[in-house]
Amino acid sequence: MVLSAVIKTWPLEFQDIRLNIEAQFRRLRGQSAVAHQAETREIHVQISDIRNMLDQACGVSQAFGPEATTIRMNPSVMESLPFIPERVSRFLACNTFNPEQVLELAITMRDRRRARGGFIPPPVWTSQKLRDWISSPESALLQLQGSLLCAEQSRDLAIDLVQLLQVAGLPVIWYLGSTSTPKETSDVVSAVDILRSLIEQTIKQHAKATPNWNLNDSHFQACKTEKDWIRLLVAVLGHVQKMVLVIDVHHDAQGTLAIMKEFWDGMTEQGISTTVKILVLTYETPAMILDSFPVVPAAFESTGRMRNPRASLARTSARFRNPRGRIQRVGTSTRGPEDLKPFIMKLVASGKG
Repeated sequence: MVLSAVIKTWPLEFQDIRLNIEAQFRRLRGQSAVAHQAETREIHVQISDIRNMLDQACGVSQAFGPEATTIRMNPSVMESLPFIPERVSRFLACNTFNPEQVLELAITMRDRRRARGGFIPPPVWTSQKLRDWISSPESALLQLQGSLLCAEQSRDLAIDLVQLLQVAGLPVIWYLGSTSTPKETSDVVSAVDILRSLIEQTIKQHAKATPNWNLNDSHFQACKTEKDWIRLLVAVLGHVQKMVLVIDVHHDAQGTLAIMKEFWDGMTEQGISTTVKILVLTYETPAMILDSFPVVPAAFESTGRMRNPRASLARTSARFRNPRGRIQRVGTSTRGPEDLKPFIMKLVASGKG
């Protein structure tokens, strides 16, 4: 023991300090455990108080009904809030139609078909009714009947028109129907989906101006039926100067035309000053013929049917012999969408879009 103390002097010299430190650590651990228990007990008491308050609130709600405990915002406050597109996007989020993606895919498929050669612009681009429809300063609706035999070419006309309007700087919203029959019920795009899409496109294209619009969340929340969405579309378009609607209908032409007719009547009833141009592209089906479209004087017109491009070529081209005696063919006189561009620029020049 003496020898160990002589060799290992450190434990003898600092043993008291070490024992004191260990004692202090034990005391701190004990105090920490007591504090933790006290804090846990306090949290438990607070949770119990909150639970009792909730039970009392539920009792009041059951006694007086949900209307007595519903907190409502003052309507005057709601109307004074600026219109924020992000806040109403939840009412449009269930839309099953993505216009940008559909247009991009349609453009790709159109370009692939035309890259194979043999594309002939349809003579409808030189139609006087089509020119009058787009160039007049007032609102107008035009029905253009395509052909099921040339469904892709008919749809390409709608695509060409959308692109032409975009390049010209005119605001345009569109719906491009599928050329194939929906395989499932979930694949069918309803009239409400189309209306939602048109509203959403208008809001996105005028995002900078929307804070000044006289709209609020309640206008969107109240939409339950087709008529409600039609009224909302009229109200939204009433905040812009010009808008062109291109509606390509391949399925349910009768229903879509009825919706467009009701939308047109709604614009007349509300007396909006917006210049709205509507082009509805339909197809030849037994359930829908051109003459059955509801007639509105000076508004509901139709161009001639789009013919088979090969038949159009036979009618609008001629053969002649060149100086070498070879037979050549003179192409059609139409340049396609470029023929309509000057008439679109007339609408652009009539004021800012």
